[in-house]
Amino acid sequence: MKTLEELRRIEKRLRVAREVEAPRACSVCGQRMMIRLTCNEDVIGLMRWMYGRELIQVALPHWTPQMREVLISGTHPACWEQLFGGDDQ
Repeated sequence: MKTLEELRRIEKRLRVAREVEAPRACSVCGQRMMIRLTCNEDVIGLMRWMYGRELIQVALPHWTPQMREVLISGTHPACWEQLFGGDDQ
């Protein structure tokens, strides 16, 4: 769990750069992914999730589950597909 000070530093960087790095390296390929936040809604939603105020699917409902997973676990969409295959629905 990140400290409040760490979260505030991330928040400041988000407001300026509008980029966020995946929290950890992908367990499959070892790479980190940068995600560009394209609108204020993304920045606000990400902050709500980071501060524990909303579940990620509530905070960022317009993001694909794959992109939300990058924030949660660092796993890239292609690597997730490699691990678990396609959607069986």
